[in-house]
Amino acid sequence: MAVVLVGGGAAAAAEIANWNAPWAGQPDGSLSFQLPSGGTCEQRLGDLHIKNDEAEESIRSWLAGQPVAEVLDVDAAIARSRAEGPSTHVVGDQEFTVGYGTENYDADYEYVQAVWRAEMDAITAKLRQEGFGNLDYSWAAELHCDGSNPQPQVPEVVK
Repeated sequence: MAVVLVGGGAAAAAEIANWNAPWAGQPDGSLSFQLPSGGTCEQRLGDLHIKNDEAEESIRSWLAGQPVAEVLDVDAAIARSRAEGPSTHVVGDQEFTVGYGTENYDADYEYVQAVWRAEMDAITAKLRQEGFGNLDYSWAAELHCDGSNPQPQVPEVVK
């Protein structure tokens, strides 16, 4: 499956929906991908916070100008998640086990989680490559998808 990170607030493919986050109109980056079920998603990244101002500017510039498709390894993130085993989701007083090999396996959910993990891995690797070491950072993401599963970030079993 193709994953492309497009920089600097440019919309990846066509805009799927109106964006809610105040920063989403001018995101630091935009990621477009196709779900295993066939739907198309756009995820906008923004509200980046790194305690080191130079590191923050470096990552913002990188997201704005450097295509990172080569370093965004979703397949490796899926492999690591599968190796770690299923996870548990609690909704109200019910507990659900989800993940590869469970009766509640949801390929779209697995893929979206892997995209987020691959983004974190890519940012961390870029910070290290730039000599900033292990810095705490945070960012926000807003995801909009079309197709049969417009909310793939929620496991099907808890919808």
